[in-house]
Amino acid sequence: MKNILQALNTLIFAVFFFSTPSFAAQYFVATQGSDSTGNGSLNLPWGTPQYGAKQLKSPGDVLIIRGGTYAVSGTSSPIKNAAISPAADNCTIRSYEGETVILDGGSAPTNGIIGDHDGSRIRNGLTIDGLVIKGIVVLMGQGTTVQNCDIYVGGDSWGGIGQGEVIWVEASGNITIRNNKIHSNTRRSDVSNNSLIMLYYGQNVIIENNDFYDSVGPAINVKGGNRITQYVTMRYNYFYDNAAGAVWTANQGNPRYLDIYHNVFRNNASINNAEFGAITFVIDTRDARIFNNTFHQNYSGDFLKWTDVAYMNTTFFNNISASPRNVHISFPYSHSQPTFTYLDYNCYYNGGTWLYKGARKTSLSAWRSSIQSDLTNAEASSLSADPNFVNASGAFKYATDFKRLSYPMNGRGAGFAAVMGAYVKGTESIGYMGKDFIPNDNSQVPAFPKNLRIIN
Repeated sequence: MKNILQALNTLIFAVFFFSTPSFAAQYFVATQGSDSTGNGSLNLPWGTPQYGAKQLKSPGDVLIIRGGTYAVSGTSSPIKNAAISPAADNCTIRSYEGETVILDGGSAPTNGIIGDHDGSRIRNGLTIDGLVIKGIVVLMGQGTTVQNCDIYVGGDSWGGIGQGEVIWVEASGNITIRNNKIHSNTRRSDVSNNSLIMLYYGQNVIIENNDFYDSVGPAINVKGGNRITQYVTMRYNYFYDNAAGAVWTANQGNPRYLDIYHNVFRNNASINNAEFGAITFVIDTRDARIFNNTFHQNYSGDFLKWTDVAYMNTTFFNNISASPRNVHISFPYSHSQPTFTYLDYNCYYNGGTWLYKGARKTSLSAWRSSIQSDLTNAEASSLSADPNFVNASGAFKYATDFKRLSYPMNGRGAGFAAVMGAYVKGTESIGYMGKDFIPNDNSQVPAFPKNLRIIN
């Protein structure tokens, strides 16, 4: 028995010794630090985030950057290589608590400043947290999170048309972009490619609680490339003052399973081009759900279908379209099939018309009649009524201005909210919340059925 117990103790020790993971390390960078004489400790920090990130060599390692401005030369050959990138998976790069960290890529084009790909390999599971980033964030791995950041300028030096993105997402999966200010990008050659986020095929992407503003093109460009972009959720964001609209599905690939809900869209598509609305589908976008959004004073259509290609299985319900500068919904082309497979329980208020197959409809009843010629019972329960926004600022300036004085139960229900608009209780958090960010409860939203294959 003694020998058996000794053998068992030896086995337990061996299992514990060889299976216990090494403890993750915390390293520091500071403006007064040194890459040559520092050791990465709080007292002897390194001097540059570029060097510090390369010392993250074990999963779980954390690089904490002290306050100050750090000049970072963005990689331009190719632009998708980030200058600041860890050497291991599942690492974190963040600011020191209570201090402002600015990664300054200079004037545009800034190219790749920080991200999960440095040209040699992709690092999965990276978290980028609490930084001011003047340049492009590169996301090409699996499980990357960008949160609590202020990201702007962007722009790349690609020798083709040139693009003005501040976040580049390519061939990625399980990406989360949350609680950021993403804004003020750089004008390059092509308007549609001057998006704040360029989503160049990816799967299972969540974009939530961000402020998107002052884009010289669309806020988000959803492309497919030679692979399908699918299962993209855009929720609780505040889109405003974006010149070519908020969401634009490009003429590449066939994006599928887009969920766009609980967003506020204000004053988008201000270049007033017929090709750009607040939400624009350009090519064969399939299986999109657009619901419980609030649209206010957008140009060229709160929803706009560009080209005459049919769109399959798009649903549009529980939305408030208020005070558009032109049209509520715009179909400038004829088509053989309706864009929507479900269209109802929407509120259209205060002016605006509808454009259907190139013909302008000046009343809800005329719009309802025309769309019902292709889609039975479309807009049967939709209405034209004052949504009674609180407009606490008096200028419709903040997302909270679009809360309502009351929340009538006149929405779709049936598993979804029974209230129209982005706010269904008035307690939702929409847009960038700073340190007060708490994720919203999404239990009222039935999920898309998924058979998800992550892109490699």
